[in-house]
Formats: sequence, structure tokens, C-alpha cells
Amino acid sequence: MSLPWRLRLALLAVGLLWAAVAGGDELEVVITRPGPSDVVFGAVEAAVEVYPYDAELDRVELFLDDQFVEARRQRPFTFSVNAGQENRSHDFLFVVFDAAGASTSVSVTTAVIRSDLEVDVDLQQLFVVAELDGATALDLRREEFTVSDNGNRQELVTFGRGDIPFSAVLLLDASSSMRGEPLRTAVRAAETFVAGMESLDEAKVVLFSDRVVHETPFSGLTEVLSVGLDGVQAAGGTALNDAVFLSLLRLGARQGRKVVVVLSDGIDPHSTLRMEQVRQAARDDPAVLYWVRLVEGPDPDAQRHISVWRSTDEHRDELEQLRQTVLESGGRVLEIQGVEGVPAAFASILEELRAIYVLGYYPANRGSGRWRKISVRVARPGVRVRTQSGYLDR
Repeated sequence: MSLPWRLRLALLAVGLLWAAVAGGDELEVVITRPGPSDVVFGAVEAAVEVYPYDAELDRVELFLDDQFVEARRQRPFTFSVNAGQENRSHDFLFVVFDAAGASTSVSVTTAVIRSDLEVDVDLQQLFVVAELDGATALDLRREEFTVSDNGNRQELVTFGRGDIPFSAVLLLDASSSMRGEPLRTAVRAAETFVAGMESLDEAKVVLFSDRVVHETPFSGLTEVLSVGLDGVQAAGGTALNDAVFLSLLRLGARQGRKVVVVLSDGIDPHSTLRMEQVRQAARDDPAVLYWVRLVEGPDPDAQRHISVWRSTDEHRDELEQLRQTVLESGGRVLEIQGVEGVPAAFASILEELRAIYVLGYYPANRGSGRWRKISVRVARPGVRVRTQSGYLDR
């Protein structure tokens, strides 16, 4: 449990006073960014410099709004942090510890945008993948895109491309069919995925069977997301629909781009929820879904499955609903024969997440409560684009 930063500051000041009385050299800590007049949104950098420059330091810690962010032990003492999208002030607290354990702290409170009139206008953002001849195309220009919302052409007010930070849930099947090496392979692939993320990305690893077997916090550190994974044993049945629904709930409070990567054969004999209900949840709070599907044989859709909950036809309908939910979100289905293909599939998804266009527009006549269909086209011949097929107009 973290103490409020003002209390931490008072306690640290006492420690600093004791260190000075003991005869130690006092450190000078200067915040280089952000400044008190800065307004911060989204991904920002926070940095300090410590003098004397040759002082023996143990670490520098950063707290944002009373929450611990990260510790650095070597220069440069620069931190990447997500400040969210609200127009509000933020408290940045830096705590410097020297080699003897004494500490010095400084803080800054950033500014907010002041206005006599605040207009709440919803910006609709689309995350778009563009492909040409099987490879991502990242040289498209704003004027080459045409976006339609409910059949009406939209004016793009924002346009970006490249590496956009994301929050991801890596949802791994840990039922009895994954016992032994298959589960270990899947876990290693998830760890490699996390290791390839950028500093502002974050992920959560969830192992599920007919219940949640193991769940990590959201983090960008492989060390955090790997804790306890080696001891997990595959067992039980599969409740895929319930697990996907849980993943969407976990992403609900996250900012920015949201992603769910599902590793499973898709056969679900144990969920209490139907995929139709999960699909509605995905529409309510959009996230991009990727399904790494473990298949057996040349025509897995032709296989017969039956359970206490569902007949063969109902199982087929659930699989098709899952496929449509994935495609509707702007994601894709990657079919692999055996878990040996999981690392390559995860690497392909991570590469795709690095090559995204972000298109923003202000749709008219909001608030209908209905589903609005989105269409994105590119003028360049041969280019195919993929994005969410629509959104629920709250």
C-alpha cells in the first residue's frame, strides 16, 4: 500500500535532515520535465538530474499521482509514463536514494487547460491495419483514406501511423489438452511477446481452463508477468467464452488501444455465457481480438463436438460467432497446426500491432444508442485495410 505523496515527502524530508546532521553531502535534484506550466496528456516523459554529478546513487524512483511508476539506477533518469486523457493536473514525485540509503525528493504539479466554455465532443478513433501483397503498408497518406460512418463520408481531423501504445490480455488455454510441453510452449511465446513490447505498452497474462488458473497484473515488465507461470499445471475443461468476457472487463479501465490475444482451439463445453453475449460486450467497449486457433486436420470446422451444454450444431454456431466477433473487432484468426506454431503467430501479431494507422473524426448525430457501421477504403490499388466494422453509439 503506497503512502500519499505529501506524507512520503514529509517522511523523506526527516530522513534527509538526519543525513545532513550526520555529515553527509546533500544532493540537489532538479526536475527537467515536466514543468509546472506544462499540460500533460497520454504518453509523456518525466526526467530529473542529480548533482553533484559524480555522487554515488542507488536509485531514482518516480511516483505519479501517489502511484509508484518505476525505479532507475543509472542515468539518464528519464521515465516514460502514461498520464491518461483527462484534462487535469498531475503530481510527479521523484525520490533519489544515495548509496548510504539517505533520500532526497522533489515534486511538481502540472497545469490544466483553463477555458470559460468546455465543449464535450467525442472523437471517434479507428485503428487500421493496411496490407499490400501480404506485407504491412506504412507509407499511406491521409488523403488516400476514405472513412464512412453509417454511409456518410467523414472528415479526418487526426491522422497518425506507426507504433501506438496498447494494453493487451494474453489469454492462454490451460485445459487438460495443453498438459506438459504444449502449455510450456505457449507460456514461452507469451513471455517473448511481452519482451518485445515497447516501454508504454502493457500486458496481462491469463491462463484459463474451466476457471481462471493464473492471472498476472498489467505490466510492461517480463519479470512481473512471468512470476508463477512455471508452476502452472494444465488441467480441467475449457470455458473460453467466460474467459474472453473476463478479459474485456479487465481492459475496461485501461486507456488507449485495447487488445485481446486468445490461444485456444475454440471448443467451449463449459462456459455459462454464450458467444453472442461476449460479442455484445466487445461492441460495448471495443477491443481488437486475435484468435490463435489450434486446429487438427484439414477441415476443423467439419469436426463434431457435443457437450452437456451444447449440441454439435450449437458448438459450430459458437465457433462461427467467435470468428465473427474477431473479424468485427478488426482482428484476425491465425490457424496453426500444433503449439509449435504459437511463437510465430504471437510474433506476427506483435509486428502488426507496431504498424497501425490511427484515424480520428467527429461523427454527427451521436447518441442514437444504435450500431453504426464503419467503412474504410484506400485509394491506392491493391491495398487492403482492416479495422473494426462498427461501434455502438451510446
